[in-house]
Amino acid sequence: MTLFTKSICWHSSIKMFVLVCFLFMGSFMAFAQSAYEGEGEDRINVAWAYYGRGNGLSVLYDHGFSNLISAGAGVEFYFEDSERETSFFGLVDLHLKEVLGLPERLDLYPGAEIGSFAGSFDIYPYLGISFAISEKFGLFTEIGERGTVGVYFNF
Repeated sequence: MTLFTKSICWHSSIKMFVLVCFLFMGSFMAFAQSAYEGEGEDRINVAWAYYGRGNGLSVLYDHGFSNLISAGAGVEFYFEDSERETSFFGLVDLHLKEVLGLPERLDLYPGAEIGSFAGSFDIYPYLGISFAISEKFGLFTEIGERGTVGVYFNF
């Protein structure tokens, strides 16, 4: 497959995924809760890493320390052709939902991942947005040095 063909497939996949997400979110809006509860919130994020260091799977744990700050740890597994990469990192997010007066089910957050990526220490900043579907479940995406889109589960 050529680079051009991969690019077309990637863009078509993203467009379809975004369309399905919006349809899914629209069907559950009446039942939505808060996108970020703040202090004491524990969350697991599971996402597809669709660009940056390759295609991969991202799994994160995030804990809310205040209405503004959350931090956690994560692991990402990348699969690109015959190459494999595993990254381990800490993360910190600054939640702007209250500061910006966003709707309860929406949160905008800049953040950074700090850790071992392909065997070297790096810091990767990003901007994320999350949308609560229910009290325990929601959708999110993060865009920066790499991009992810996935689901989160509160517990």
